[in-house]
This record gives sequence, structure tokens and C-alpha cells, in this order.
Amino acid sequence: MAMHTMGLDPDPFERMRSGAKLIEARLTVDKHRQPRNLSVGGIICFERSDDPTHVLRAEVVALLCYPTFAALVEDFDPKRYFGRDSKEELLANLRRRYSEADEHKYGVLGIKVKVLND
Repeated sequence: MAMHTMGLDPDPFERMRSGAKLIEARLTVDKHRQPRNLSVGGIICFERSDDPTHVLRAEVVALLCYPTFAALVEDFDPKRYFGRDSKEELLANLRRRYSEADEHKYGVLGIKVKVLND
């Protein structure tokens, strides 16, 4: 079983920990422009960016490939799956992290997870 590590800012980390966030949205490549090689059933260790000793282990239950964040967000309720009040709020948050140019160049991956209790 493949194991991956990803950082999460404090707010999304806590939303995921509480069960309010079920999908992590990223570009389909990592910051080094390499494919992620994630697979359903794989494990991701999410580290809290301000304190990497806080870690969540999560199983990948689905990989959702989309051309844009807007297309991904259109298919899922932002409150139930992302812990955000609206699609506009969610997209604005993603725009602070990812450029539209990179989004269109690399595509978007929604990583649906199930947090594991250790």
C-alpha cells in the first residue's frame, strides 16, 4: 500500500480532522511538477503546516479528475465535502493557492478521503 505525505494549513487540517472536509483539492501534479501516483486504498499522512507533529492518516477512497476547480466544485456540495459555506468561498480559497494558468495546464484532482482513527 502506497504512503504519501501532504501538508495542510491549520484550517483545512482541522476541518478534515472534525469530519467536515472529505475532499482535498489539488493540482494533478505536485509542487515539483511530478505526478502524485496516488491510488484508491493508498494512505496519506496529512501534516499540519504550522506543526508537522500533528498528523492525520487518511485512506484514499476516490480520485476525482477534473479540468478545473470550478468543475470539481460544481459536482459536490461545498459544505458537506469541503467544509465551506459556498462554492464561491471555496473557489476563492483555491485561487489564493493555485493560479488559473497552473489549473488549466495541469488539471485538478479531488482526493476523497476517509480519516483513519489510530
